[in-house]
Amino acid sequence: MSIWIRAVCTKSVGPLAAIDLAGALADCDFETWAAVQGLDEEEGTAAEAALRFEYPKHRTQEYGLLRYRADDGFIRFDRWTGAAAREEADEMLASLDDSSPAEIREVLAECVETVGFELKASDVVGMGFNIALAAAMVVAVEGEGLVQTDNDGDTWFDPLTGDEL
Repeated sequence: MSIWIRAVCTKSVGPLAAIDLAGALADCDFETWAAVQGLDEEEGTAAEAALRFEYPKHRTQEYGLLRYRADDGFIRFDRWTGAAAREEADEMLASLDDSSPAEIREVLAECVETVGFELKASDVVGMGFNIALAAAMVVAVEGEGLVQTDNDGDTWFDPLTGDEL
């Protein structure tokens, strides 16, 4: 089972390769992220050293691979636009309860694209969750949107403050 972290955007971010995700994460504190996950600081340092974003040479789809481990593991991320993004936003909107903040409903109603990071269980217990969440926050800032995670239920974040909504 996959766990998704999504940037839900009201403005197009354009080609994923055009966003300098690695540069945007350069000032992040990987050692603290490791400590929060109950990992050794060395695991944070190793993830930071291995961090890279790869994109296909011939784009038939908008996707990339987030690599943060020394092995061949990766987190795939995809960009959906048009009808695919609208369908995804409508599904998320339908799943909201009546107490959900109006800000979430507004962003979903205006959604023009989404970028989703697909995590495996090993990513969630390791460094992958924090790295993917930070990358999604960068995308959501660019796309003037919000970030949603479906780990243990839906959680929404304001990317400008990092606060949970």
